[in-house]
Amino acid sequence: MRLTERQSRFFGVFLSASEPRDHLGELIPDFTGSMDLHMVKPSHFLALVLFAAPLTAQSTNDVSFSIDDQGPTISVLATGTGSSQITAGDILLPGGGVPLLANPVLPAPQMRFTGGALQLVNYASCVGQPPGSGCGVEVDALSYGRDFVLRNDPNVAYTILFSVDEWAVGNGNPGLTAPSVTTEGGTIGDAAGDVFMSIDLPPGPVSFQQSLPNLALIDGDGQTSASGARYPGVGVIEPNMPQLGVPDGGDNVDALDVGPAGDPSADPIFFSLDAAFLDPLEQNPHVGSAQAQGFRGGDVLVHRPAGGVQLYASASALGLDQAGPGKDDLDLLILAENGTPGFQVPAALYQWEGPNPTDMLFFSVRRGSAIIGATDSLQGIPIEEGDILMPPVAGGNGNPGIFIAAEALGLSTTRAGGSSDDINAGDARGPEVFHDCNGNLVEDAKDIGSGTSKDDNENGIPDECEPSGAMACTCSAGAPCSNVDPGAGCANSTGVGALLVGTGSSSWGADDLVLTTTSLPPNKFALTFMGPTLSAPVMLGDGLRCVGAPLFRFPVVPTGAGGSIQLGPGIVADSCAAFGSPGCIDIGETWHMQTWYRENPSISPCGSSSNVSNAWSVTFTY
Repeated sequence: MRLTERQSRFFGVFLSASEPRDHLGELIPDFTGSMDLHMVKPSHFLALVLFAAPLTAQSTNDVSFSIDDQGPTISVLATGTGSSQITAGDILLPGGGVPLLANPVLPAPQMRFTGGALQLVNYASCVGQPPGSGCGVEVDALSYGRDFVLRNDPNVAYTILFSVDEWAVGNGNPGLTAPSVTTEGGTIGDAAGDVFMSIDLPPGPVSFQQSLPNLALIDGDGQTSASGARYPGVGVIEPNMPQLGVPDGGDNVDALDVGPAGDPSADPIFFSLDAAFLDPLEQNPHVGSAQAQGFRGGDVLVHRPAGGVQLYASASALGLDQAGPGKDDLDLLILAENGTPGFQVPAALYQWEGPNPTDMLFFSVRRGSAIIGATDSLQGIPIEEGDILMPPVAGGNGNPGIFIAAEALGLSTTRAGGSSDDINAGDARGPEVFHDCNGNLVEDAKDIGSGTSKDDNENGIPDECEPSGAMACTCSAGAPCSNVDPGAGCANSTGVGALLVGTGSSSWGADDLVLTTTSLPPNKFALTFMGPTLSAPVMLGDGLRCVGAPLFRFPVVPTGAGGSIQLGPGIVADSCAAFGSPGCIDIGETWHMQTWYRENPSISPCGSSSNVSNAWSVTFTY
């Protein structure tokens, strides 16, 4: 037994009590080896997120993103690298590997690949530059060229994932109450770091007359926002309030791809860079990363493993820069590349599907682009910053076509009498859902937003997916001295067995599970322990231990006059802080808990000095 000074002081109190002074190793006689007593230090609560399960590069929920030049995460060390400082030219992944709820804070994003891997000119000189420096490497849009192909078929569902900037306010989110651009935008300041999803889009073109809702899917920091909403985040900083000047107080997601990630050493990476014109709302120029690399802000570029950065689709091929070179800036990029060299422009709707498909390319334009206000070639209405556009249709007016109007994404527009929300980044997904814990093929966020599922702990996960656990190992057959209690542990000096139950939820991210043990002898000492398996019952004092090794003990606590103890909330954080990797509770794992406690042998049923409760088994969900 190796005790720290703090542990020794703690157990000095224990040993000075009226209990028999046996050795600490004999508190639970058959706990040996790796089952040494561990103490939980409150300072270690912050360590929870460091034990998140890594995400493989082939996950369909893999998230790649960039942040713009003005946010406070610029120049911060990326998680897991030890030396690489984040720039606006880097492609990142969530700090925890996957979007996670903060507990209490998420680590900074990880580096998926650097702007150096994209061979951006002067990238090395931008590393370490402070936020708002205007360093010319900002990546504005991203695609791996494998985005879901949108089809002219009402039976093929699809979803648009998108981010907005800090000035977006949404359309009021008709029919849904869940987090949205409306609840997270404006003076709340949480929209710019989030990713939202469309709801029930029909095949395009989708009219500006269809006002549909959106739902928040991925949060910036994973913490509860000022709106009260909480959903899994990526580790950027919020809030980012709408205000003039640079740098910003929070981060802005600036490029996005959700799905299997590409590798610059093996795969083509498609992206767009930032223009240099003045932002008419913020009254400061964009960083001009496109010009710094020898391109235009409306161009789609491709980095190939052999050949470096090349022009893939020019601004003019997309119907942009009609007012002059560099007058438009591309923001969102959704691309399904057909494999034929070069950009095969669809001259009509849905030419990207069928036996000889063209490339499928959708985009949006940044606030201040000259094309905004021009009449589009599909719906005959003014183009706005929140519209999803396609290249000009043959026979039209030469302007981009509005494939999905901003109103149908739940955004505010001047066409509808509001302000004009700006889409910053986006992706397209098929009928699969991002989070569907209850298996009903409906996005969890939609279940909650429509009222189909409850979310009483407000962590963005339907409550039916987060049971607090189940009872196991009650005392029936095999009781040490016929001290049976089939509804709890074996009977003790109170006349009944100690009862261990869980409340709260099994959510790893919310970490709100509470384990309460009642019907304990008053004014004694007890501890709750856990293990990864349930085994055949083994007699332990007057009780039966069913939790199998390796065993991990939480701190000894007094039972008080009422004969009860409580562990949690924060059990996940405590386990990681106290037990390290072997005992750190992770998503998807099942752990079993029991409470061991002191008895007075002169009045205990079997004459022993200890007993145990029933077991409680918990499978920890997302």
